[in-house]
Amino acid sequence: MHVRAFARPFRLGGLKRERRSYAVAAALLASCAVPVVAQAEQDTARVALDTLRVPVTRSLVSAARAPVSLSLVTRSHIQDARAGIGLDESLASIPGLTVDNRQNFSLGSRIAIRGMGARAAFGVRGIRVLVDGVPLTMPDGQTNLTNLDLGSAGAIHVLRGPASALFGNAAGGVIAVETEPAPGARSAEARITLGDQGRSSLTRLVKAQVKVAETVGDVDYLASVSRLHADGYRDHGRARQTLVNARAGYRVGAHTRLALVLNAVDMPVAENPGALPLDSALNRPTMAWQRNVDTGSGESAKQAQLGVNLQHAGRSARTDVSAYALRRTLENPLPFAFIDLARWAGGIRAQHERRLGAFGLTGGLDVEAQSDDRFEFDNAAGQPSGTARRDQNDRVASIGPFVQARLDAGRLGLTLGARYDAVRFETVDRRDTVPLQSGERTLHAPSLMAGVVMALSQVTVFGNVATSFQTPTTTELLNAPPAPGAPCCPAGFNQELDPQRALSAELGLRGSLFDRLRYDVAAYVMDVRDALVQFQVSGVDGREFFRNAGRTRHRGIELAVDASLGDGFSAAGAYALTDVRFRDDGDSTRYEGNRVPGIAPHKLFAATTWTHDGTSITAEVRHIGGQFANDANTVEADGYTLLDLRATTALGLGAIEIAPFAALSNLLDEEYPGSLTVNAAAGRFFEPAPGFNIVIGASVRTGAWRRR
Repeated sequence: MHVRAFARPFRLGGLKRERRSYAVAAALLASCAVPVVAQAEQDTARVALDTLRVPVTRSLVSAARAPVSLSLVTRSHIQDARAGIGLDESLASIPGLTVDNRQNFSLGSRIAIRGMGARAAFGVRGIRVLVDGVPLTMPDGQTNLTNLDLGSAGAIHVLRGPASALFGNAAGGVIAVETEPAPGARSAEARITLGDQGRSSLTRLVKAQVKVAETVGDVDYLASVSRLHADGYRDHGRARQTLVNARAGYRVGAHTRLALVLNAVDMPVAENPGALPLDSALNRPTMAWQRNVDTGSGESAKQAQLGVNLQHAGRSARTDVSAYALRRTLENPLPFAFIDLARWAGGIRAQHERRLGAFGLTGGLDVEAQSDDRFEFDNAAGQPSGTARRDQNDRVASIGPFVQARLDAGRLGLTLGARYDAVRFETVDRRDTVPLQSGERTLHAPSLMAGVVMALSQVTVFGNVATSFQTPTTTELLNAPPAPGAPCCPAGFNQELDPQRALSAELGLRGSLFDRLRYDVAAYVMDVRDALVQFQVSGVDGREFFRNAGRTRHRGIELAVDASLGDGFSAAGAYALTDVRFRDDGDSTRYEGNRVPGIAPHKLFAATTWTHDGTSITAEVRHIGGQFANDANTVEADGYTLLDLRATTALGLGAIEIAPFAALSNLLDEEYPGSLTVNAAAGRFFEPAPGFNIVIGASVRTGAWRRR
């Protein structure tokens, strides 16, 4: 039996809507492309290849000379006319990267790069995330984005593809966020954002933010404070959050800089409405699953993270040393349990790079540790009840030395990289019970990378071969599935779950045409063995388990273009084909050849922007192809197309500037799942997203931030 989800026969059949989706997307792409040729010979403005140094390469190599696929999102695409509460708003234009918005602050967005990371039951898995060089990804590979402040972000760099040779465990891709630089003059901004979240009132989403920054002599700083009040698109989806992000820098000497980074979040409320079966998702998409309501499912979290970085850059050498410490507390009522967690984590990252003519050598070491005090109780209407059925300390320690060598021989560049990681997991059961659920494992792997780049007149050709590995996270290791017929849960430390390993090969090119259009094309194939696959067990409400699939194969093509069209017009487009299939499902059921669930095979993006004298208007379209919800490929969510419109302007009033903005999202009023819970028990696959929704707001700016 094959089920097509969100086909909406009362409006448009699945096939008809699929054709309409492609037609709308193709039409907008055509409207973007035609003016490129028409304007190419009329405007002499140049669009140069990006030569910025990028943090995701961990070296001084420029983006133009890197033998890997890179993407950059700038401040205007992160902040202008956007609510600034999720990475799905900022990263839609990057091919090969998908951000699924669950409409659930408790679980967060699911992020996948070339299919890596799609397994995440909550948070982010398989992808390294950094903010100002400080990792948000923990030593075990978990990433929580609750302390990510997009309202003060100035750039987001993305490495699309395996990066374990540089970053170690769980580096199927890298996202590096950088806080916007402090201007020379004291500048301040106050911003208010309102949104209806697809419901009836513009006050369902209220976000207020204040930030100030300046540079005084050798000191620069930026401080931002924001407060979020969201009622959510779905019932039982409220969130309350206060976020602080601060960065300060001190130039110790002509070649040395010291920086401090602090971010802290207090999220006392983040409700979890739960996934829905198809009939509920179609008939009443705003509803919450009643079991989640009855158990008060959600989380209350506090987190503070402090990082320090010292950089010394000489004429032919550079040294970069950073350290961070993190404290997180979490109360997490779930349909099946109440989790109480206290976490300490920290690490040191050091590297030294030296140039000897055309030869460059980088060496370094990452050392990290994590300690979780974890308690699990019965959940009685959102409160812990009874004797703790878990009372344990989960520890993770990792070490990863790495080295990278580069040779620049004229137009040709060669890069070789190697790293060896060892990650030790240990769980100490502190209960006086038999049997104890303690356990320990050390997972380790080498990671290698070889890349070549050839720079021609207006095109750069590059290729690379790389390996990567990804350990199970602490949460995944300590949730062993019950044996057939055995009671559940917890069932103890999972000694059977192994890390997944990948071998990837990529070929790409980037360059410019007519001095006005930039393009980036890449094709890749990646074989993954022992892939970590998520599943649920019937009768165990909401608990996620993981197993190793035998092998999966990832294949894809990615294309991105952007162009300056003259007269204030610009255009951008992107397309990704992502084909991820089981080669050996690692189970007795025969799923070989099936698509891995939760990964859309097609993603299309196109946008046109007009900017003039402080006013900007953008029309944007996204098409996401249909994707399966289970390994058997018997349930498929149809593809959908989203059309958005954003506008902002700036009005000068003496020393201040007022910048109102508005964003109209999902103008086609599509009904679609923002995310899927793959391999869900009882058919609860779907997490519905809003139809047509509105965001409005305004900023008041002073100093250098006026008319940026």
